[in-house]
Amino acid sequence: MKEGTDHDSAIRTAVREIMWDMRKNIALVTVEERGVDRFKKIFGPDETPAEQYRRENAEGMSWIAAFGNARGAPLRAAQRVSPGNPSAQHRLAQRFRRLLRENK
Repeated sequence: MKEGTDHDSAIRTAVREIMWDMRKNIALVTVEERGVDRFKKIFGPDETPAEQYRRENAEGMSWIAAFGNARGAPLRAAQRVSPGNPSAQHRLAQRFRRLLRENK
């Protein structure tokens, strides 16, 4: 990885924040939790794209079953699976509609 990239600066910032927490005499458990959260934000999720796809499908289909497979259920399920992200909601709703067609 090149020196000076955004990734490197994010890591440096996270380490500085952890050091700052240590200087402020915050409990070690709290410092560890904050540090892990900071690094998770930098390095991304633990699941692979395939796992994420399966999880979203399972979660979405369970929401559709809860909504009663009514009109608009795929979009409402997508809004529950990916709140606050209209682009992902549209993509997920299309995927859920396709899955419903295939499962008939």
